[in-house]
Amino acid sequence: MTIDTWLAISAGATFLLALVAFWAIWQNHSLQKRERKDRLLNEIIEWATGISRGSLDKDMENLVNDIECARELAAVNIDEWEKYSKEVPSKNKYIIKIASNFDNDLQESVKKLDTLLRYRIELQIPYFQGREPGYKLKLPKNKLEIYQCANKVTERATKLL
Repeated sequence: MTIDTWLAISAGATFLLALVAFWAIWQNHSLQKRERKDRLLNEIIEWATGISRGSLDKDMENLVNDIECARELAAVNIDEWEKYSKEVPSKNKYIIKIASNFDNDLQESVKKLDTLLRYRIELQIPYFQGREPGYKLKLPKNKLEIYQCANKVTERATKLL
């Protein structure tokens, strides 16, 4: 074999090696992209499922009981409520940002759920400030809307998995 033949063989082998390396890198990239998508969707599902299962309501009931006890002792703890009312919107912003990576249906559902949760907090602010505006009359309807919307978010995110 001549030197030209060896050069051609080595050039071909190098090209095949580069092609195999490119394919392996591409497969790894595709896998990482899919895993990231699944992780983000699972985070949205976990958030919405927690809301639909009533984790928000349990926290709220505990907080209401704490504050009612505190009122009886003439020492209302508004700091705890303020902290809670800030944590929910910040978590929602994070979920909205995640949802922006996906289709419009999921984005709109997440935004609607965020709006409903913010409204629920607004309904309860006067109560925690010591005023009784009769907010409990509006809560059951809002609670039902929250659960329906949370289930919709979970359903849409699951379809994207």
